[in-house]
Amino acid sequence: MTMLHYLTPTGISDLEYCETGRLFYINKLMPNHGKTTAPTVIGKFEHTVIEQFYKLTKIDWKELDSFENDKNLDNRISLAVQDSIEISRENFPLFFDCLEENIDPIKYRLKYLNELKSQQIKKLLKKGMSYNSAVAITLPFAIEKWLNSKVYGVRGIADLLFHNADGTITIEDIKSHNDRFDAFIHRSAHVAQGNAYAILVEEVYGKPVKQFQIFYSMDCHTETFKITKQSKQNVRDSILAGQILLQGDLPPKLEGLQKLKCKNCYKFKDVPNHCSSLDNPDSQGVAF
Repeated sequence: MTMLHYLTPTGISDLEYCETGRLFYINKLMPNHGKTTAPTVIGKFEHTVIEQFYKLTKIDWKELDSFENDKNLDNRISLAVQDSIEISRENFPLFFDCLEENIDPIKYRLKYLNELKSQQIKKLLKKGMSYNSAVAITLPFAIEKWLNSKVYGVRGIADLLFHNADGTITIEDIKSHNDRFDAFIHRSAHVAQGNAYAILVEEVYGKPVKQFQIFYSMDCHTETFKITKQSKQNVRDSILAGQILLQGDLPPKLEGLQKLKCKNCYKFKDVPNHCSSLDNPDSQGVAF
């Protein structure tokens, strides 16, 4: 069928999370509804800091013959945080106080992340891999990578892409959940998002993607998921279902036990009644 609307991996995630398609529909056709919240702003800040830290680390480690000679860690952390604070100050001035409270915690976690990557390189060196090759695999080769599928009409920005020794690519998404249940209830949606990115990466780079991983920035924990032919087909089915859904009316709200997801919805968590109010035609605003 003709792709009337471009979709995104986040949109595919919305389709999985809210099974009636209501959240997906609202985000696509009624994007101005919702509310910017402190957790959302902190999440964007965490993304920016970690991505900037990786960019600086790639520069430093490529200039060394061994990461044991790395003397620039503290400066790297300070620069990553300071650059990100300035961006956040400009974009989210009303939330600057809560961002300042997160500066020392994110610095602490960046030191831990640096140690995780150092340990990964040590393991690769013990296996006989060269220092340069170990760094190339341990650090992302692409950061904030814009991806566009001409085949499926899906486009989006992947947080981090990693090369693997077997020639495959691993996708990593940064999530800033501060609540384990929140991460749990979004788990299947995150997996759908990862599979959508896998389809994009395979089309753009022509290399297979066998796994997708989530880096939970609040505790530096990584969860890995396999990418299979069936999981990618599920995404292709969702793309078609989404296009059909967008040609109809606003889907119904979740009912029964599924309504629990409404309390943990990113878009309406702090304004739960607003989602219900959208059933009033006068409140729907201008469509995409």
